[in-house]
Order: sequence, then C-alpha cells, then structure tokens
Amino acid sequence: MCRLIFFFFILLFLSGCFQKQNESENNAEEIISEQYDEIPLLQELNQKLSENPNQPELLFTRSQVFFQLGNYNNALRDILDAIKLDDTKAKYHAHQAKIYFNRQEITRAISVLENALEKIPDNLPMMTDLANYYLYTPSRDDRKKSIQLLDKVLQQNPFNAEAYFTKGMIFKEIGDTNKSISNFQTAVEQNPDHYNAYMQLGLLFSKKKNKLAIDYFNNALQIDPSSYEAHYAIAMFYQETGDHASALEKYRDMILDNPRDEKAHYNTGYIYFQIDSFERAARSFEQAMSVAPTYADAYFMRALTAEAAGDVDGAKYFYRQTLNLSPNYQAAYDGLQRLENI
Repeated sequence: MCRLIFFFFILLFLSGCFQKQNESENNAEEIISEQYDEIPLLQELNQKLSENPNQPELLFTRSQVFFQLGNYNNALRDILDAIKLDDTKAKYHAHQAKIYFNRQEITRAISVLENALEKIPDNLPMMTDLANYYLYTPSRDDRKKSIQLLDKVLQQNPFNAEAYFTKGMIFKEIGDTNKSISNFQTAVEQNPDHYNAYMQLGLLFSKKKNKLAIDYFNNALQIDPSSYEAHYAIAMFYQETGDHASALEKYRDMILDNPRDEKAHYNTGYIYFQIDSFERAARSFEQAMSVAPTYADAYFMRALTAEAAGDVDGAKYFYRQTLNLSPNYQAAYDGLQRLENI
C-alpha cells in the first residue's frame, strides 16, 4: 500500500512538471507569434486570410514567409492546409517536402515527393528535388533511383543544369571522377552562373594538382566575389602544390580582408614552419591562437615550432596547453613525452 501511495505522488509530481513545461512552451510560442504579428507582410496575409480563409494560394504564400523566417512549424501548418484545399499544385507538394528537408526529416521529404509524383507525374522540378533528396540517404538503391530520375528529367529537358549538377554529385560520391567532371562541365555549359558546379570542378581538379582548378575557382569568384570558400580553396591549391609564395600572398590578402581569419593565420604559420622560418611561423600560430583561443591545432603547431627552434620549455608549455584543450590529442601527448624523456 505504501508503495502504491508513493508511486501515486510521483505521478502527480511528474504531471505537474509536464504541465509547467507545456505552459512554458505555449508561452514561448505566444511570444514568438507576437513577434511575427509585427511583420507587415504577415499582417497583410493574416488580414486577407481572415477575409478569405479558403484561399490555398494565400496559405502557400504565408507558408513561404514563415519558412524564410525559420518558423517551420507554422510553415508546415499552412502548406498542409493549402494542400487540403488543392492537392493538384506541384509547387505545394515541393514546398512541403522542402520544409521536411530543412527540418532534417529526409524520409518524410522523400515520401511527400514520391506520393506527389504519383498524382502529378513527370513534373520536372519535383523529380529533380527528389533526386537530390535521395543523395541524403545511405542507400545505394536510392543513388540508382536518383540517376534514373535525372536521366528521365534530361530526356524531357536536355538543358537542365541542375540535373547535370546533381548527377555530378552522385558520381563524385561513388568515386567516378571522370563522369563527375563531365556532368559538372555540362552544368556550367547550360548555366554559366552555376557557382556550385564551378566550385566542384575546382575541387576535383585540385585533387589532380591541375592548374585548371584556379580557373574554376576564379569563375566561382566572378559569380560571388566575397566567397570565402573560393578564396580559401585557391590558397590551399597553391599550398598543396608547393607554390608557397602564391599561397602566402593569398593568405595575406585574406587576413587583410579579415584579421580574425584563424585558418589563414594557421596555414600561413604552417607554410613558414615547412620552410624552417620558425620565428614567422610562431607569430602566425600565435595570431591564430589569439583570435581562436580554443584552436588546439594552433597550440600544437606552436609547440612543434618551439621544439624545432630548440625551445624545450616553450614546447612543453604549448604541448600541455594543447592537451588542456584536447585531452585526447595523441601527437601532443607524444611530443610532451618525448621532451620529458630528454
């Protein structure tokens, strides 16, 4: 009996906790809702929907607005209501799948488009989206489905740059570099402003140590001059192909543009370390540590630099600092042991 009474009180306690949690969540949702209500576009859409609640296009538009604001729950609610009113619009189903995809519910996103394509067959945008979503599953069968879908898309529209790009990503993933390059090149032929295809081509040619990589990265920069990844990829190409002068110049430009770029500081130090310019290397690693105090690799390289320069005490200090930041950093542990045994 005592045990039953004890469990009864526990249940009451948990019930109260859940109730408070739900009340807290509801209050948070109300606050968020009030913030959204202050947005003029949403105010306008809310007013129109209050007058015409059964207008699917208005619901679709409001769903898009919520999606852009990152409010996926409200976005999903509106698009589901729109589909209840009109399930013949491919763009509604595509938007629903996009919401699930952004919520990282990949299986649901795929299911939505598979079902929609049964009702609205041969819709090229939905087929392309579905082929892309298949890439985010671990299934090899889904890769085959993706290629089959994209081939079908290209039969109907041989100028579809996005279909070629997605095929390029599939072949890159399965290790067929030649087919991957061919599809990315076709993508930029069909769409000369396809930034992602240029970047992929640059990365693939970088692996080959082929200078064409620089041309592709520069093409990407013509589309987006502020692209950090393109600037960084050019610097890394020079660094990995042994063109230290060009790499250092590129990293210097990146640091001038953003003095808090820890990667540019670190890689500058790494190059100086490789060419035995230990004093310059030390300064660069310290700059990286200054802007990123938890950057364990920078502390480790600072330790190596000190050790290479004959500064045993400094090396020990920085190896210990590395281990403080990353206790499982085996190379730092080995370095410290090596010096302790001297």
